[in-house]
Amino acid sequence: MNIMKISRAFTSCLVASLVMAVAASLPDAHAAGAAPLPTVPPEPEIPQSAFTVAGGKVKDPFFPNSTRIKAVSSNVTPLVSSSTFELKALTGPSEARLAIINNRTVAAGEDAEVTTPSGKLKIHCVEIRESSVIIRSPLSPDPIELRFRKGM
Repeated sequence: MNIMKISRAFTSCLVASLVMAVAASLPDAHAAGAAPLPTVPPEPEIPQSAFTVAGGKVKDPFFPNSTRIKAVSSNVTPLVSSSTFELKALTGPSEARLAIINNRTVAAGEDAEVTTPSGKLKIHCVEIRESSVIIRSPLSPDPIELRFRKGM
């Protein structure tokens, strides 16, 4: 038991003397003429990628043979006509008529968003008549009259 106490004390003294010897062998940082410590350079600024799809032929810089990017002319506005919509049904009494246009039920004076082959489109149901419906669309300057398709 006494030997263990001595060996622990001896080991502690040995480690302390080694640390002091290493510290003494290092150059003094505060001495005159000592070279300044190197500094860490700031992180470089990473630029953000920007791809412009406007204009002529566009290539993806990472996949140059890809055909998924198509240049689209933005000055062409799609026009809608009665062929864009399908009047499927008219129902209800004459004072509260309902129409089903492209699987969406609307009443007179109601705004709705209907699904068309070119995507979703907002319409306004102006009037529901006996066998037709008058609607307005932001993409059409004139009202559109929808009738049942032939053969129905």
